[in-house]
Amino acid sequence: MITSSRNLYIDTGKVVLGNGNRGDNFEINLGNASINCKSNEKIRIHLLQFCMNKTFTDVNDTNNAFTFSNNISGNSLNIPNQNYARIYDLAVAFGTAIGNQVIADVAGITKFTLTDISPSSSSNINGTSDNIIGFTINCLNNADVPVNHGYTSLLLQSFQVKGDSAYLLGGDRIIDPLSTEPSYTITGIGGSSLTVKAFYPAVRSTMPLVYIRSNLTGNAIQSSSLSQPTGLDQLPEAFNSNILGVVSTNTEYLYYQASNERTYTLDIGQKNLSNIRIYLTDQHNRPIGRQFNQIIQTASGNGQYQSTLGNLSFSCVLGIDTVEMFQSTQNNRLQIPNQPLGDLNISYQN
Repeated sequence: MITSSRNLYIDTGKVVLGNGNRGDNFEINLGNASINCKSNEKIRIHLLQFCMNKTFTDVNDTNNAFTFSNNISGNSLNIPNQNYARIYDLAVAFGTAIGNQVIADVAGITKFTLTDISPSSSSNINGTSDNIIGFTINCLNNADVPVNHGYTSLLLQSFQVKGDSAYLLGGDRIIDPLSTEPSYTITGIGGSSLTVKAFYPAVRSTMPLVYIRSNLTGNAIQSSSLSQPTGLDQLPEAFNSNILGVVSTNTEYLYYQASNERTYTLDIGQKNLSNIRIYLTDQHNRPIGRQFNQIIQTASGNGQYQSTLGNLSFSCVLGIDTVEMFQSTQNNRLQIPNQPLGDLNISYQN
């Protein structure tokens, strides 16, 4: 039975600097409005509403990095951080990053062209295509004459510790940092061109949900992978969670409206609630658009203060109830007298 109920309205759009507060990681002190409950009660928190503008790009520092290794150099390359309307555009960005590195590696190669790009430029996300990325990089000089690149070994890899580029581009993720296994096929040794082919369909975004977390731990349960930013050493187990709820990532904004109060509920063990920190992460417990070890305030863009002086913020409504817990005692049993049944006496007790 609910003994008291109130709503907590939060807006982080104009955060007060200090105390680690940011637009996507915000602590609010309840002060005189703190919640207290009795020994036979518990505090229950509901996510009633959440809204934020999508001020981060689908390709960002959590999924843009891959490694191009050869006999001349080994480099971690990045796909530009932006939204991509088509898988074709993503394939061009992938090929361009490699092509630029070829120019840097090999004297005499001053330009390149991309040919045999798949999926085609006419394929959209709903079109007829397997969405598997492929392309050929043709190495040229200033006179548009083919130039041998001189590579005698080639390897393209997406390491799990560097993010989700394998998921984005359709490759095999590499768990072991010392592995020499490929994430994609790349051929062309001894020639003037390189051909790259992914294994699986590519996607334009790797963060389908934003996770709303708190500094409170309650009765919710999560898989261990939801708290491991690098994706390494994941055990097939579950434990108590601090996740208040999840919101689907949309094109322009993220919005959630509870259809009933049981959708996202967290019962907490403490008897007093005087402050609560709400922060946003992706499915790997990384801040939005950033790797877990990046101490920066910006998810996307060229500024440095998106989550304090910029537009990375959210609004939400939390319902906070105190709920009376059912108490059972030995004396609450139903006693039924002995009833004769033929020669037997059967005693019923519940």
